[in-house]
Amino acid sequence: MIDQIKRNPGPWILGAIVVLTTAPSVVGGSDTPLGILNQLSQRAMERNGQQMALEDALRAAQDEAKIAAARYEMGCELVVASNDPGKFTVLSPGDPVRDAVRNVPLPLGMFVCDATGNTAELVPLLDAEGRPIIGFVEFLPQPEGGTVPKVVPNPEGGEIPVVGELAYTGDQEVVRRAISRQRVKATGETPQQ
Repeated sequence: MIDQIKRNPGPWILGAIVVLTTAPSVVGGSDTPLGILNQLSQRAMERNGQQMALEDALRAAQDEAKIAAARYEMGCELVVASNDPGKFTVLSPGDPVRDAVRNVPLPLGMFVCDATGNTAELVPLLDAEGRPIIGFVEFLPQPEGGTVPKVVPNPEGGEIPVVGELAYTGDQEVVRRAISRQRVKATGETPQQ
């Protein structure tokens, strides 16, 4: 047998490597140096993946902040409460936004913003299958003030614009400039729209 090992050591070395790498899982596993090394390697790979995910999220947030700041600088329409146009309200995904003077929905493609740093583009309201809903939005008055939107499907209507494509900036100076351009006093309240 020793003569065989001397003449052709390759298979024997390969076999020894296989035995040594699988031995930790057969004999006690994580207690052996190789098992500990495998655990450390696994943890390092997990941490690396988490770090990459965090870096991706940070880049996405930075890109989103640039979009939001550009919308404020371009003059997005500041959203105010329907029951008190001197007070702000917050944008919510999927909500229609109306012109408080004419009591009609703002048009598709318009950029809207709020006093907290949220901006959005008005996009078509979609059904469960991803198709635009054709109809109207009625704003029903509430006893405590404000209104609640109600979608009324109607083939004679048009696409219903709602808040979508949101982007946020934490740059409050950009927000303050937009507020001062529109000459609306900020109160910080978020009454029902």
